[in-house]
Amino acid sequence: MNRPESTNRTPLLLGAILPVATVLIYTLVMIVIPRDQLQWFHNETGPIEIITALVFLLTAIAAGAILVSLRRQQPRPSRWFIAWHTLFIIGAVFMLLEETSYGQHYFNFESPAYFEEHNKQDEMNLHNLYGDKPSSTLRRIANVGLPVFGIALPWFVMSRDPKAYERTRWAWYTLPHKELILWVLLAALVSPIRNTDFFSEGETVWRGTLSEFKELLWAMTLCVYGLVMWQRFKQDTGDTTETSTVTAASSEAS
Repeated sequence: MNRPESTNRTPLLLGAILPVATVLIYTLVMIVIPRDQLQWFHNETGPIEIITALVFLLTAIAAGAILVSLRRQQPRPSRWFIAWHTLFIIGAVFMLLEETSYGQHYFNFESPAYFEEHNKQDEMNLHNLYGDKPSSTLRRIANVGLPVFGIALPWFVMSRDPKAYERTRWAWYTLPHKELILWVLLAALVSPIRNTDFFSEGETVWRGTLSEFKELLWAMTLCVYGLVMWQRFKQDTGDTTETSTVTAASSEAS
């Protein structure tokens, strides 16, 4: 059965148009914004951080919608696939809470004594504890994990088995197609660009601002994954229902 035209446009919109538009808009803002506003634009309550938090919120919502769609499928998917997407929603909620320091950025409550003593920014979050060591670990995981998951693994699976993405196969339940490639590549380019001579002046300012933008790109990558998988499962549920209806009607006609 052919997919609706709107569904066919989803990979192009999420995997090509949206990442290019995101980078172009950010570049334009960086050109026109006054230099003394750079840090405000990227600080904990600035536009970039707020957008990143909203993206993680949307990711969590998409992950929840994935679980709802999976539970409606017949036959029911393996518990391992449900567990995978349960971990995804837990991770999305965790990143949302960490990004907002569990609401501290917006409600301005004081950090517990432990966090005031051990957190680099005196905030109530885990990633800034012990001199940012958890944050550095998460960055290393993202720098390696996203290229592997978003590019290398889908390519490897498809090169070994052209039918890997057929309904009920494990790749169909867990892996994106090509939707994350551009997001991952753009995020990977941020660090080399930041280290060029163009950004050598005021290195501290640019190091912080471009790092925050890279985190936004990572958040968008995860969000697009969630939206792609939700669309896949939602459409599959719809097709199954439609097929059942046609079959039932044919039986009654007979």
